[in-house]
Amino acid sequence: MIILGSKSKFIDGDLLSSLECPVCGRTSYGSFGILRYLHIYWVPVFPLSQNVGIECLHCQKQLVDKQLPPPLKLALKKSIFRKKNILPMFSGFLLVLGLISGGVSLIN
Repeated sequence: MIILGSKSKFIDGDLLSSLECPVCGRTSYGSFGILRYLHIYWVPVFPLSQNVGIECLHCQKQLVDKQLPPPLKLALKKSIFRKKNILPMFSGFLLVLGLISGGVSLIN
């Protein structure tokens, strides 16, 4: 029985002060990312999606992915989803690849 599924990982981002909240008018936001990934037996195999968002630190109003302006969305994705945050999501894929290459070398 193979246990296959998807999970999400919450990644904290930087603090932003360049936007004004549409609800309270404050300019302090926290950024975050949500990385969805496929897993087999709870071992991450590869990422499925990357979504970013910001949250007002005063009233907790959130703007997520499609609600953000495209330049801000791109800048947030570059700053939040760095190699150190994404590489562990390929650990299962690398493990399977290593087992296959080890099996092929044993056969030869």
